Amino acid sequence: MSTQAHTRLMTMLDERELEFAAADPLRVCRLRREAEAHLVWARASYEGADLDGAFRLAYRACAEYAVALLLSAGLRPVDPEERRLVFRAVATMAPTYGMRRTVRHADELRHVSTAAEAGRHELERGDALEALRVGESLGRHVTHVVEQRYPGMLGQERVS
Repeated sequence: MSTQAHTRLMTMLDERELEFAAADPLRVCRLRREAEAHLVWARASYEGADLDGAFRLAYRACAEYAVALLLSAGLRPVDPEERRLVFRAVATMAPTYGMRRTVRHADELRHVSTAAEAGRHELERGDALEALRVGESLGRHVTHVVEQRYPGMLGQERVS
């Protein structure tokens, strides 16, 4: 990780946006598995023409993958529902894992979600498809990191 990225994460820790957390491989794997399940449901919703459901499930999967990545690094957001901070922290780490573009696209989904919730944007087929694509890409990256960091752990977690 670059010095600049390290400094940004330390600032987020100082400002109480993030906190140190003991890395819990089972929790990381469980979050990754839950995100994967959300993508399966998002794909089914998309195929059933429920674009709102597909988008929201895929976006939720992106957020869960992001939190899993933070936890695997021994960090956690003080408020995991504060997606802006979650994606900002993961964006700081993204170059280390070769996923800068994917994280940027996931954060753009946050803007689409906010606009849709405020009634300023009606979700379209392209929005749902993009959310699925970004979620699947982020999932591949996070799965790779988890496999590297916790060899043999995938498949041992249970979805609750």
